[in-house]
Amino acid sequence: MPITPLGFNALKTLLKGNGRVTVANRGAEDSGLTILAAVIVRHKSSGAPSRQAILGLDLRPDEAEAMEPAESTDQLFDGIEVLLRVSTPGRLGIRDIYIATQPDAEPARQWEVGLRTDEDAAEEGEFTIPESPGLVAYLRAIA
Repeated sequence: MPITPLGFNALKTLLKGNGRVTVANRGAEDSGLTILAAVIVRHKSSGAPSRQAILGLDLRPDEAEAMEPAESTDQLFDGIEVLLRVSTPGRLGIRDIYIATQPDAEPARQWEVGLRTDEDAAEEGEFTIPESPGLVAYLRAIA
């Protein structure tokens, strides 16, 4: 069966990383913090939001994994929502943490979302997790 090649420009789009979300565990080595799963919703001005669930992440401290959207696009995304399922042995066990871009945020191409220890005060786009003293959730747009 003959094929119709997409061509150089169409394939190059796949390398731009539009919609890439890197989920990162920046917790302390001895914290036992593990990111078990993530749900990512990407919002564009046109069309329905794209949804992606990643189960079985098992991200330990100092580990990260990049998630690409199912369909590549040249358009920037207006924002994202992320739900992280995490485990902290010895604290509160398994629970879900929700974080999202502000409604008026600048459109972006890529983000990093994750958890870190609260050695430094929370900055813009970060918040201390009330039920988990010592942990900060963050969401940052990347270029």
